[in-house]
Amino acid sequence: VVVLEIVSGLKAVDFRQLEVLLVNKVHEFEVRKRPLEALADVGLNGEYNLKELIRLVSLRAACTHSDPKLRPST
Repeated sequence: VVVLEIVSGLKAVDFRQLEVLLVNKVHEFEVRKRPLEALADVGLNGEYNLKELIRLVSLRAACTHSDPKLRPST
C-alpha cells in the first residue's frame, strides 16, 4: 500500500474521494482496463519508467490479495 502511495501521490485512505481506498481504486483501474499510467503521480511530469510502474502495481495485486495464502511470503 505504501508503494502505491508513492507511485500515485495519493493517500491510502481518502474520504474526499469517491473510491475511499487506494487499493480498491487501483483494482478498478485493472478491472476496467484503464491505462495504469493514469495512476502515476502527476508531480512526476511523465518522468518514470512505465515497466517499473506496472511491476509495482502488480506487486500490489499480489500483496493485497484477499486470500493470505496467495500473498508472497517474502
